[in-house]
Amino acid sequence: LLVIVIIITSVVVFQHRTILPSMMVKMANIIFITTSSSLCLLVLYISFIVVDVAEGYPCTFKDNKGDYYDLSPLSDCSFKGYTANGTDGLFILNICQNVNGGCGGQNSGVCQTENGKSWNAGAASEGSFSSLSSGTDKGVILAYVGGSNQGCPANRARSSVFTILCDPSAKTPVITAVNENPQCQYNFVIKSASACPTTPAPQQKVECPLYVWLVPHTHDDVGWLQTIDGYYENQVKHILDTVVASLQANPDRRFIYVEQAYFWRWWTDSRTTDNQRTALTNLVKNKQFEFVLGGWTMPDEACTTYGADVDQLTLGHQFLLQNFDVKPTKGWQIDPFGSSSGAWLNFFTLTFRALGRSQYM
Repeated sequence: LLVIVIIITSVVVFQHRTILPSMMVKMANIIFITTSSSLCLLVLYISFIVVDVAEGYPCTFKDNKGDYYDLSPLSDCSFKGYTANGTDGLFILNICQNVNGGCGGQNSGVCQTENGKSWNAGAASEGSFSSLSSGTDKGVILAYVGGSNQGCPANRARSSVFTILCDPSAKTPVITAVNENPQCQYNFVIKSASACPTTPAPQQKVECPLYVWLVPHTHDDVGWLQTIDGYYENQVKHILDTVVASLQANPDRRFIYVEQAYFWRWWTDSRTTDNQRTALTNLVKNKQFEFVLGGWTMPDEACTTYGADVDQLTLGHQFLLQNFDVKPTKGWQIDPFGSSSGAWLNFFTLTFRALGRSQYM
């Protein structure tokens, strides 16, 4: 007997503007409900995040000589960008596009990194084209402004200028020079075949592929329509039992888990075998099974106090540290029903590298 019920429980759309696309980031939770051979409900969520470039912009320019340039082939749609070493550290840069994950908490077209720190050296959303000032070289200038002002004279914001020169032999871009002036402006010279003029204007949009991340998980309320015991006996125990078996069966599978109130109960349950505990420990070590958020529960935000939230997160994290020697590095807050500054302060204090969150209004 197999029953599959698919319910879209939440869709959160964030719109982020860069100079080339409107990025649509969609997050949805899909519930899969199936029955096992013992007719016990197994409830699994699969969340997915879709990054879709809804509309591109033509990364093209007409200079003062009447030549047209199309730099869209230089836009790295993977957002990894290009790297260049300079006297002031390593630079990660992209053309008409942000670099992956931004930089220093900001969206940036150029990220400067040095000694474990990073600074936004110019926002792609603040980019502009201009003509080469003189000479016979073919190419364009692309400038990013609006970067971080930390450590710069007179609080001047960092900026970056790309002099992109036509070189028919450079099928992949070659960064030939990196330098900085005292005003926190970073200058890059790039040679590329894509910087050679075209006629007429191509007006091509930057077409980036669709990226989909599947995140198998389960969200187990610590008491709601049933008691904690009821949820554990009727659902959660079977979820954890079958997840361990499924992950062992295929090393490519991954699963994330939050609520330590239930995991602790499963871990200490006399019906949980030593083989299951050993298997789960190995799955945690090889990162097939990952603890995210790691609190005793996934808390509401609007009605919980800061102190209570600290206590329940501490309790869950101590259990994980003592039994698995791990500390969650990612947050997973998909059922908060409201929001509060205290909850976010906790997330930042825990220095999570990432946070998956959807809010119900």
